[in-house]
Amino acid sequence: MPAAVVVYYSLAILTLASAVLAIVHNPRWYWAAALLSWVVSFMGGFSIGLFTLVLTFVFLALALGYQFKWIKTRLHAVIATLMGMAVWAVAIATVDDAWLFFPLAWVFERVF
Repeated sequence: MPAAVVVYYSLAILTLASAVLAIVHNPRWYWAAALLSWVVSFMGGFSIGLFTLVLTFVFLALALGYQFKWIKTRLHAVIATLMGMAVWAVAIATVDDAWLFFPLAWVFERVF
């Protein structure tokens, strides 16, 4: 099994673990979940990358909502989730893939 596959699945598991920690323990874990899901989306960019990018936008919306104390009820969390999905839909329809992943592409190009 190639090392990239192991890294991909490890990061995907860490993303899910961060999301669970954010839901159960502390909403600050949404920041880690957003960053990890962005890397997972980048690594899966040739197949399902843009579809998994929705998780990044949802986690960012939730992280921002909790950071600024806008989310006080479950309804607020649902609204933030829907807003993240809406921003994702606009982003993948209007922004080129290269710009969505530009910082990661630059880092990966330098490292590998």
